[in-house]
Amino acid sequence: MNGEQGHGRISRRSLGVLGLTTAVLGGAASFAHATTTTTDNRLVTALKLRLDSPEYARLYGPGTATITSLANMVVGIPSTHEYVASYRFRSLVAGRLDRIQLYWAAGTGYSKGNGGRIRIRVLPDDGSADHLPKLGASPLAETVFTPRLNGKPSSVLDPLSFTTSTGELAKGELYHVVFDNLDPNPAANYISVDTQSVPTQVGRPMRWINDTDWSALMGTRKARTSGNYTWKNLSVTGSGQKLFCPIMQLTTVDGATQGCSDIESGSVVSRPDGKKDVRVHRATAGRPVRELFTPSSTKRVTGLSVATVAERPGSLQWRITRDDKELASGRITQATANFATFTRGKSNLANHVWYDVPLPKEITLEAGGSYGIEFAPEGSSQWVFCGHINGASYGFSMPAAFTESNAQHWTGSAWVNTNFRDLTKPRKDTNWPVVLHLAP
Repeated sequence: MNGEQGHGRISRRSLGVLGLTTAVLGGAASFAHATTTTTDNRLVTALKLRLDSPEYARLYGPGTATITSLANMVVGIPSTHEYVASYRFRSLVAGRLDRIQLYWAAGTGYSKGNGGRIRIRVLPDDGSADHLPKLGASPLAETVFTPRLNGKPSSVLDPLSFTTSTGELAKGELYHVVFDNLDPNPAANYISVDTQSVPTQVGRPMRWINDTDWSALMGTRKARTSGNYTWKNLSVTGSGQKLFCPIMQLTTVDGATQGCSDIESGSVVSRPDGKKDVRVHRATAGRPVRELFTPSSTKRVTGLSVATVAERPGSLQWRITRDDKELASGRITQATANFATFTRGKSNLANHVWYDVPLPKEITLEAGGSYGIEFAPEGSSQWVFCGHINGASYGFSMPAAFTESNAQHWTGSAWVNTNFRDLTKPRKDTNWPVVLHLAP
């Protein structure tokens, strides 16, 4: 055991919006981005942006972060080494922290015994080139999570209040949420924090953000020693052929929030053991999909990005509509099929490729209006779309859970909210990986 594993489903209570990446055919990085961008400013073409940059603020939609599968980080001693974890973030909010919401994974391979006593501290960055947590510093906020599992494999996503919160976050600064296990026997009692993940062949979990501003770090040292930890950034180097992205929402005493909360993947094509599990949506000429946006404030849109893949090559028509009136349209063409799968744990997962489209004209989305971003394959072409559950049904909110749009599919007579586990039972907390580029 190396301290991290992946799994495909939440068990009970369960947390998305910071960046999205793509799974690519054959592992070649150039395949991750399939269209040529323009030299004008209709699209945000820069990658590795700061989280608080004006360019990143131009990206609007649920596709700024996504999930292909879950991946866990053990907090305790699952083998010969002790594991601690850190979620590093650049703060977009200011003030004292009130609470935190996380995804705790339990069950075989993820937890043991009663789950331990997990100390959660918000610490400053050490300012080094590696940007590690300053473990000796006074915490800005602190609490202890006691799962009390008693061997029951129950995932937990309830918010936790900080028992002490004396320091204030400053906008633009780097901080760490550090997890360690205070249980007297952390080898017998531990639990995992769960993250979003994508295959390493994909690239990075968050397409537009740099390697620093929203990262999952793991620290290890030999069990029952007091030496320094060896740290690894799992958002960059990965583990188990996956790259990690924190699932977390922070809330200040004033109610300001920040986070990322995609908690379940719709990328499953099948299972290696033959058990039925199909979550991908295969769009055809008679089965288009759309992301239905209802913005809370007026948006001026100059481009769009979508992550999808052609199982049968051809053209994918896109349209922006309001009340069935077309505001803009165009085509994405894929000359050869670029669909592929990756096996991770108990699932065979679909890849996806980014397509960036500059709009022919600026489109204004009025506050409170409903706008469909439609994708309809043409002819015999078939395209695979992989949705995700954004965590809104489990207490996460904007901007961590992107709730100003939701995934829909066409039944032949009506648009219906998509539930990728069961299309006969609509739900509104799912999204397709779509991003709108706003005017600078």
